[in-house]
Amino acid sequence: MRGLLPRRREYLAPGIEARLAERRAVTPGAVPEVAFGLLGQAAALRGALLSGQSIVLGDPGAVPVSPAAGTPAD
Repeated sequence: MRGLLPRRREYLAPGIEARLAERRAVTPGAVPEVAFGLLGQAAALRGALLSGQSIVLGDPGAVPVSPAAGTPAD
């Protein structure tokens, strides 16, 4: 099955992009990008990591701060 999706990109991409356009992302400004490639089993994890990393490094203030462990909540 390796390499099956990249070869079907022209058929799959329009439907995927249409569905993603209807959804809202959890993080403001985070629009998922669907990349058809041969990254193997770690592809989804790598994409999620890079997406989150670029948001945090691009605007650290956009990340909500949670109380430290063991600190009573207000």
